[in-house]
Amino acid sequence: MKRKCFTAVCCLGLSLAVLPLSACQPKQPAQGSASGEAALDMHGYEFIIGSHYAGYSDLQRGSYRMADLYLDKYEEIERLYNCKISFRAYPSDGTIASEVHTSIMAGDKPFDILDAPLKTFYSLLASKDLYAQNTIAALDLASPNMNQQITKAGTWNGNVYGSKYTYTDNIPGIFYNKDVLEAKGIEDPGEIYKRGEWTFTKLKEQLTVATGATDSGSRTYGMVISNAISEFFLYAGGGGKVLDKGDNNWIFGLDDPRSMAVVQYLRDLRKQKVFHPESMWDKVSKAFAEGEAAFFPYYIWSAASTFSKLDINYGFVPFPKMDGTEQGAPYVQDCRMFMMPKNLPNPEYTGLIYNKLAELGPDSRSDQIDYYKSIGADDNTIRFFKEMSDQFKLVPGGGAQTVDADLAYYGAWQTSTKEPASEFAAVKSKTQANLDEFKNLITK
Repeated sequence: MKRKCFTAVCCLGLSLAVLPLSACQPKQPAQGSASGEAALDMHGYEFIIGSHYAGYSDLQRGSYRMADLYLDKYEEIERLYNCKISFRAYPSDGTIASEVHTSIMAGDKPFDILDAPLKTFYSLLASKDLYAQNTIAALDLASPNMNQQITKAGTWNGNVYGSKYTYTDNIPGIFYNKDVLEAKGIEDPGEIYKRGEWTFTKLKEQLTVATGATDSGSRTYGMVISNAISEFFLYAGGGGKVLDKGDNNWIFGLDDPRSMAVVQYLRDLRKQKVFHPESMWDKVSKAFAEGEAAFFPYYIWSAASTFSKLDINYGFVPFPKMDGTEQGAPYVQDCRMFMMPKNLPNPEYTGLIYNKLAELGPDSRSDQIDYYKSIGADDNTIRFFKEMSDQFKLVPGGGAQTVDADLAYYGAWQTSTKEPASEFAAVKSKTQANLDEFKNLITK
């Protein structure tokens, strides 16, 4: 048997974080649940799963465990409810929101659920094209099968417009090459984190020790780093390009004292020459893999895309905290979620089928953890990944235009001739205007 599907749907792991949401009160599924009640006859209803991610493939039985489980679940749902599951692909060129809007305006149902990233979520919020999932009586968003952090991220103005039953593996953190650290006599950062002592000061100490000549005469650096990933140092330190003062009240944040402290911290490290001179992805990943640098800040998914092909003894730890503060939840810039179009012809059908798909949650979570273990993730890495996936927050104002703040921040920490306060003052008003415009767009 073959069935067109998304590889992403079947390969991602799932999250289990049960956090109560006032916007999403628990609701019991209607008939047809796993309790053995009589199934509802949907008379051939077509349930469409949409996605704009590349990588469609034919799921074939016996190819891997989750393929069989998904195929079994599709057949179970079709048999139980007398419905048909199909799939719709969207291009990944950024036009998905306009295509969905056009389809809805034409009176068509583009999909029942759409697997898409945060950018698409914000765009469809702005065009008022999303269905409030918490209003569907049959849908149990409070189920432990659902990822409550994603549901929280998909909540806006008291309604849930995005949810999912998968882990997000877009979690940022810092990889470290265990062999390099061992050769330099540096303690495992994972153990330091577990003691609650993983701070900016401790990382600086380790970067300093890691940088220098080796016994063989070669040179190592403390860290490879890119502009984009350096932003997570800001948020880990309590600052940020944008700060949320509560209730999505977003303000320009680079001139905050905590942000300025992180900028100075990175400037000092740069002066100490602990950063590897390369910054392009292919070069920095190669440098880290070959032991030219001890630390590599990036997203945990890079372990699957890069380290699985290389022989690296690695660990993974969250970004450090500022000294004297509590370890905060990690921030993410993106998060995939399932959305529903506002013109769903039968929301209760969609809710029932979505509930059944979410039953794959525990198996998929387990499958993802097993995969990370198979590519070398140690026990600490697995533990941190679970913790961070259950605690993450969205970068404030993530859908707003902040390119001016981006450039000011990158230039300030990388160039000693630029004065941070002056650079940030020059872009503050424009960035704030963009934040206000973005909030008005998705609120009105």
